[in-house]
Amino acid sequence: MTRRLATHPDDRQSRFRFGALALWVATAILLILIAWTAGWFYMASRLEEQTRTILTQIEASGAEASCGDLTTTGYPFQLGVACDTVSFGTADGQYTATAPGLVSTAEIRKPERIGGRLGSPLTLEGPDFPPLTLRWDDLRFSTDYDEPLPQRAALRVDDVKLFQEESQTPFAEASQLHLTWRLHQSDLDLNLQLSDFFAAVPTAVRLPPLTLIAKASVADGAQKLAGGGLRTMRGLSGTLSELRLHTADGDAEIQISGDYVVGDDGLIDGDVHVRIESPERLGDIIAELAPDEADTIRSAFKTLAGFTVDGKTPSIPVRIKDGVPSVLFIKLPRIPPLP
Repeated sequence: MTRRLATHPDDRQSRFRFGALALWVATAILLILIAWTAGWFYMASRLEEQTRTILTQIEASGAEASCGDLTTTGYPFQLGVACDTVSFGTADGQYTATAPGLVSTAEIRKPERIGGRLGSPLTLEGPDFPPLTLRWDDLRFSTDYDEPLPQRAALRVDDVKLFQEESQTPFAEASQLHLTWRLHQSDLDLNLQLSDFFAAVPTAVRLPPLTLIAKASVADGAQKLAGGGLRTMRGLSGTLSELRLHTADGDAEIQISGDYVVGDDGLIDGDVHVRIESPERLGDIIAELAPDEADTIRSAFKTLAGFTVDGKTPSIPVRIKDGVPSVLFIKLPRIPPLP
């Protein structure tokens, strides 16, 4: 017969204390979750109310803005709004933009950091261009909110295509578009990368896919943004730190850097430096963009090929006056006025 040992009183007290502690911890966690949930839904209701107020203020200014089936999202660690459809129209009724959905959220611990996604496609209409449709696989944006302007913003779009009207063939496309801007004192720093970019040109020849990398600063860009945004490139000035355009295989490349000024007529003035890899190959590509000036372009780049070392030219000074670049003693075709 097995003899059962009696439980020591200290063991019973220890088990009681452990059970009480576990119950206290569980109760505290439950209360924290309830308080967190209540606080989240309170902030969500305020956010929804403020969003509707902003939409009303936009419409009161004469413009049009809508967020279909506005809801809050992000529980438990983020807070934001979601719309089934979004649209915007300027006060004069000339320009409109619509998209099938928008989700924008911010982290509760860093509410100034806002990110989101925009649904595809985006349709654009205006008097200066035919109806356009932008399609993509994924579009994400982020910004660090601040007053009067965000200090930073970023946009990334994967597999983007631009269509005209009802066409099934894209007018332009890129495997990726990445744009960032950051305020640097009173200037605005811009970085742009277009990978495997292609745009239709008025020739029968299809240009090869190109990759464009641009880094530039806009003088007093912060003031221009605060004054209503960069609606036009005319009147801008600054420094082009790098503009690099190369083919997908890297066979041809051009690098440009220097200062620029865009006049009120849209024409560029500037003093820049250019470095070219495989000048004759690049000349053939650029000649396709301006078939009327093809012979002049090819002749200029063939001349540059005589200065190459290991396939690359030294840094060549180029002066641009009223949109006309002058390379050495050769004038190239005028750069079209910027919008």
